[in-house]
Amino acid sequence: MRFFQRATAAARSAPKPVPVDVDALVCRHPELAMVVAVDGGVGAVSERLRPMVEGGPQGPWWEELLGWLTGSGNGDIDGDGSAAILTTVLETDAGPAVVEWTAVPLPDNTVALFGRDVTIETRLRDALADSRQRFRDLVDISSDFAWETGPDGRFAYVSPEGAMGYPAEALVGEPLERLLGEAGELSRSLFEARRAVNRAELWLHRSNGEEACVVAWARPLVDENGAWRGARGLCRDVTEVRRRDAALARAHNRDRLLAHIVRALRDEIDPERMLGQAASAIANALGAEGCALYRGEATSGFRRVTEFRSDAAPSAPFGEPALLDAARRAEAPWPADSATAIGLAVATRGRSVVNGVVAIWRSPARGDWDEDDRDLLDAVADQIGVAFLHVAYLERLRAQAERDGLTGLLNRRAMMGYLAPAFAGGAEGVLLYVDIDHFKAANDAHGHQSGDAALSALTGILGAVVGEGDLCGRFGGDEFVLWLPGADRRKGEGVARALVEKGRALGEFSAGPDRPVGLSVGVAPCRAGSGEPLDRAIERADRAMYRAKAAGRGGDLAGAWFTLVPEAAA
Repeated sequence: MRFFQRATAAARSAPKPVPVDVDALVCRHPELAMVVAVDGGVGAVSERLRPMVEGGPQGPWWEELLGWLTGSGNGDIDGDGSAAILTTVLETDAGPAVVEWTAVPLPDNTVALFGRDVTIETRLRDALADSRQRFRDLVDISSDFAWETGPDGRFAYVSPEGAMGYPAEALVGEPLERLLGEAGELSRSLFEARRAVNRAELWLHRSNGEEACVVAWARPLVDENGAWRGARGLCRDVTEVRRRDAALARAHNRDRLLAHIVRALRDEIDPERMLGQAASAIANALGAEGCALYRGEATSGFRRVTEFRSDAAPSAPFGEPALLDAARRAEAPWPADSATAIGLAVATRGRSVVNGVVAIWRSPARGDWDEDDRDLLDAVADQIGVAFLHVAYLERLRAQAERDGLTGLLNRRAMMGYLAPAFAGGAEGVLLYVDIDHFKAANDAHGHQSGDAALSALTGILGAVVGEGDLCGRFGGDEFVLWLPGADRRKGEGVARALVEKGRALGEFSAGPDRPVGLSVGVAPCRAGSGEPLDRAIERADRAMYRAKAAGRGGDLAGAWFTLVPEAAA
């Protein structure tokens, strides 16, 4: 009942087909065809099959068919109740005929059986399999190796050329493990085939210990009583083909991952975000838990510009500058391991010059890096090297847009752009407004080249007094602004005092004793959360500078500073 039940269920659930007169189709079928009911009753029958079922079908072939359809036999039935195939031997007037039956389920709990005479095909196949000498002759001229196993699980025959580097005499009489190793049940089941096997792919062991991929065909061997007595088959070594396929697949995968990384670099304009997205893409592409990008030169060393780390990433094993230097010198990706991480580092190059390092790492539990990882990291490094060139170009453009051409300090627009966010957040600090006393007179007296030299000298003085994180810009002409974030009034006045003292060295540019060149500095402390707008704070610092200028010019030497607090400015 098994096939009938599944067939009926499948037929009922399937979309309604175009009505077909099955009985007429069966009756007109030129070969063997009939309709069988669940109780074994036969309906429509083709003309060629009619003489064999008159008076009711009988014989081993019929019992085998019924057993197959009802599930009591050994035939294979598709689990979804779709068409299935069974081969039987049918006695005809011309002798035994091998018939291949196809069962098609019908919606009325019946099955249509269509038979195809495959006697000639079967006889040819059996004749070839049974002729040992013919089999060996074919094997002798074949580039594949052939084998035969016995019921004892040992090789009974191996083609004269041997197999997998073993001579034939080294395998005949030996257990299957000699060739299979620990290849598993799949390989053993093929060499002990109980049914035909076509184009099975498995791995065997060569005599030198290497593994080889083979495609195999196998057929069971049975005696005259139908008892299994071994198997025979052919194997074709396709190791190199599979390696080429794998290499092509790896190349395709590498190209796909590189394209993803290139898109991450191309689609983002901001350099910092671009490199951050590239680090994330590299880590994901290579199965890393962390990725860091370093920029630099051989003479000045490297600095880390961005880093990506997953939540569970271990600490990077790339803390030592010497390691990065070694990676820069290495021709291939340089390994670096610690107790908690395994890593790879490789140099990046732009225009054939080393300009950085790409470093990746992950926990040892995720496995070591393989050759594919190294090849991909090498390819990635080329792209990052180009990206570093692009970043350097953008930095030069930004510097040209933000920096004063003569002094190299921030220009007025850039300075205001950096100060605006600080004042919007109510930051605490000190603004200093710096002006050169009698600069126009000195310029008129000695020329613009001397004036430019005085401005350059002042740039050096400013650089000597400002600290890391402080901002310094040229607002125009001989006016400069300093921002000391987080500084209080005392620190601001200390910087102003130092500027005035160091500014006395500018006296060499004076137009005369009555017009000495020096510095006047206005100090404007800014309280956190005061809400004072930026332009008001700059105006206050400017007013303080003019008070300092008025006081300084009254003395023998130019130069003075003055502090104007917010209350005084109100």
